Amino acid sequence: MRVVTNAATEAVEPHFASLVAAEDAAPNAELMVWDDVTPEALLDDDGQPLVDAVMLRGALITPHLLSACDLGGIRIVGVAHTPEDEDNLERLRLRERVATPLERDSVRRALGLGGSAAEIPRGDRALRVAPAPRLRAAVGSAVVDASVVEPFADEVPAVTSLGAASAPVSVPTSTPASTGRNVVVWGPVGSSGVSSMALALAGCATHAGLSTVVVDAHVYGGAQSGLLNLFDEAPGIAAACRLAARDTLSSDELRRVAATVTHGRDSLAVLTGIPEAQRWTELSPDSVRTVLSTARASWDVSVVDVAFCLEEDEEISSDLFAPRRNGATLACLAEADVVVGVAGCDSLSLSRYILAMPRLREIIGNTPVVTVVNRLRPSAAGLAPEASVRETLQRFAGIGDALCVPDDADLLDRALVSGLPATWVTHRGRYVSAVRAVFERVSGSWAVPSQVSA
Repeated sequence: MRVVTNAATEAVEPHFASLVAAEDAAPNAELMVWDDVTPEALLDDDGQPLVDAVMLRGALITPHLLSACDLGGIRIVGVAHTPEDEDNLERLRLRERVATPLERDSVRRALGLGGSAAEIPRGDRALRVAPAPRLRAAVGSAVVDASVVEPFADEVPAVTSLGAASAPVSVPTSTPASTGRNVVVWGPVGSSGVSSMALALAGCATHAGLSTVVVDAHVYGGAQSGLLNLFDEAPGIAAACRLAARDTLSSDELRRVAATVTHGRDSLAVLTGIPEAQRWTELSPDSVRTVLSTARASWDVSVVDVAFCLEEDEEISSDLFAPRRNGATLACLAEADVVVGVAGCDSLSLSRYILAMPRLREIIGNTPVVTVVNRLRPSAAGLAPEASVRETLQRFAGIGDALCVPDDADLLDRALVSGLPATWVTHRGRYVSAVRAVFERVSGSWAVPSQVSA
């Protein structure tokens, strides 16, 4: 394992080199001290990584450096020596970190090396870290014999009852079998309540007895963590993509980086999204595909919340090899078993949805689309709002089977305050009944894939 640092980081610990490269802490590790650790220095001309891990003081880590490590599949570990280091690591939401004075066990965990089962406290909760099988993972031209990456304790919540009744999932050595379904919830720019709709549909899936995960893959800033009051959690989707980039993502690892929300007998896994739009480079298309493929093998239903933009950046960029901001969105749509298209009921929202449909069809082909007109209300669509929007969609887009979900601001506010899906807050009401009808249409499309909305 090739670990790179700089002089400023090495100076915080008198025995830094012996701790990082010690045989019993990191076998076969080679510590390199560079004058300056830059994103450009970590990758060769073909974009292949030149190192396996980066250890730097937290204050020296930039979003650009973090993105370069994610794209190259390089593990990055922050060293917290001063409050400034801690503050920057918190701002970047980087939970793979060690604090001074360094200890060999913390270095081992941070570098992603396996170990025996241990209790790692997290506030008043604890996460059981089981021994990880060893894999042969290729990194660039080198082959590194390392354990499956174990997420740092602060990166994931405690494992709860989700999936406790099911048989343990073994670490795959190849692509896992696809058994679950991917439901992608999308809406054009300005669509109201796309994320809330995704969460409400996930709540319906759990009521149907299906193990469910919500994947927040929104590249312009995720909303699921806010809707579920998970502000203290590191973005699970970014952690999962880092594991995928290193070819160490398994069902067990994916469950560990997913937060768990429970309410009574209902339980829901969540891969929280990036909180800041500038971190979109952490969600590379290939990594997102791997995450969704692994989610299929781990849960019955994956509800994916994606961004609005369907533009292919290649058409406006002179660098054909640069990362694409909308690549993650397009990858999610390409992996969908069914797409839930969300439109508002006002004339502006409907026109945007109608104009976006041809482009959506180019991306997803014959994948079924369930059109949902959300937050239906007379004040925006006239005295007979349902008839009005149905007529508009039929006339201008040929969509004759759109479903309408009435506006219920009070229920959505209660759901937001409680940090739960709206369909968990109450089992009655027009909103809940309408969302259930949407879920029935979605689940029906799995059995009859040929029924496609125009």
